[in-house]
Order: sequence, then C-alpha cells, then structure tokens
Amino acid sequence: MRFLLAGFAGAIKALDSHSLDASIGSDSVNQRPRVGELTPWRQPTTVATVPAGRKTIYRMGRDTLSDSSYWLSWTTIVHAIRGFLANDSTERTYFTGSGAPNVTDNIIGLAGAPYPTAARELGVPALEGVSTITETTPGTGTDRLTFYTDVFITEKGEESKPRIISSITSKPGTVIEIASLSAALAGNYGIRTRRFYRSEAGTSGQGEFFFLMDMPAANTTATDAGLDVGAAIMATTGWDAAKRSEVPHAALGRVHRRQPHAGRWCRGEGAAPGRGGREAASPVGSGRRSASRR
Repeated sequence: MRFLLAGFAGAIKALDSHSLDASIGSDSVNQRPRVGELTPWRQPTTVATVPAGRKTIYRMGRDTLSDSSYWLSWTTIVHAIRGFLANDSTERTYFTGSGAPNVTDNIIGLAGAPYPTAARELGVPALEGVSTITETTPGTGTDRLTFYTDVFITEKGEESKPRIISSITSKPGTVIEIASLSAALAGNYGIRTRRFYRSEAGTSGQGEFFFLMDMPAANTTATDAGLDVGAAIMATTGWDAAKRSEVPHAALGRVHRRQPHAGRWCRGEGAAPGRGGREAASPVGSGRRSASRR
C-alpha cells in the first residue's frame, strides 16, 4: 500500500499517534523543520578553528561567501553587531563584553589570526588641559575678538567634543602662536589629528567656528598664519548638552541645538574638514555560538 503525504508538519508526541493527521508524525529524527519539506540536517563538520577557551564566536567578512573565513572569538561572553552604515566597505563591527565597548573593522581586525587582531575603544575623548595663545606678528585693520577651539580627529575622521582654547583681540592678518597643547589621552582610540577652528562672522552675520587647520595630534604648538579660514563650519558645537555653557555666546552668536542621543556614543562621522555626520552605536546583537553544518 502506498501513502501520499502532501506535507510534513513535524512531530507531536503528546497525542496518540493514531489520532494525528497524516502530515504529522509521532517522532522526527534528523528532520529539518521548514515550510513543510522533508529534508535532513546536514552532517556537522569543522569549518574553522579558534583558540581553546573561547566562549563567543562571530563571523566577520559577511560580504564574502565563506563559512571558514574570519571567525572572531573571545574568552568572554561578547555581543557583536555589524554597523549600520550601508556604504561602509570596512565592515565596522561593534562589540561589548570584552572590557570597554569596542569597534573593529576588516582592516585592523583581520590583520592576522586570531581575530580580532585589534580594536578601538568606542567614542572620542574630549581634549583636556590649558593652552595659551600669543600674538607674534601684528596685522592691520580694525581690532576684532577672536576665539580658538580644537578637537581630536580619529583615523576614521570622527571628531571629539570641542575645547575652547582661549580668545584674543587682534587685527586681521595677525600671526598667532598656540602653545602648551596637550597630547592625546591614553587609550586605543585611533586619534591621529588635531583640528583647529577660529571664530568668524558667517554669511548670516552671526558668529561661527570655521575650519582653520589640521596638524598631527602629538604636536605641542601650532601657528595661525593669519590667513582666511575655510568654508567648513565646526559640526560638533554643543554636542555635550550638559556643558553647553562652556561655549561662549560671544564666540558663536548662537548655540547649535545638536544633542547626542541619551546613553549612546555620538561622534562626527568620516567627513571633510569641519563637516561631520553623526553615528550612534549601541551594540545589542549577539555573537554566533554554533558552527555551520554541511
């Protein structure tokens, strides 16, 4: 006798097998339950090896069709998630549970096994310390009050909260020396550059901080040669809502209302000098704990 079954709905063990529908069995062994098909699970096989003692694994290189490539692993319970920038070819990946929140990518994270090879602490610390500004060569024209501010820039172009250095009354074209610049804070943040902005009247007649110059983060002095500033405006003004009063109204003429999302890291995102987007990273995904099957 032949039975024709139209579908396979798995197994139900709680009922008498004689009472079950023809598409339901009393037991299911090695059957992969999916859309009514009767397909077996593939035999497990080893696709990659990670060091002993690892508790979490996560496959990076999602754009590569491979089960064996780029398994990140940690000795702690880690939650990892890929960033949400659609045009990010570096596959920026965020993870928590292994010290401070971190971010890695396919450049620094896949340089050599075991992966991740390296990662950066999430966020960009604000500058600290007191710097001085001094007039070295006078300019000409009418005196004006000028404010200077600086920020740290990471290798990804991310910008820190700005620090107001000081102000000076001088004539246009005056050469200004900025001294006693503090070094980048300790930590693996990938800080490479210090960026300066100088206050000028914008097209609206209100004060803005305009891009002045970039220099290596390790330098301790800088010189404003009195040249015109660039067209780019500082994008991170007022990002620290709790300390917005540190930005003098005399320097800006107004205060931008950009604020960071509560409980998230916000930073300028890979942009031309003085320009910046925002990215909020909140790693909430989970690393994969099981191996692929064939």
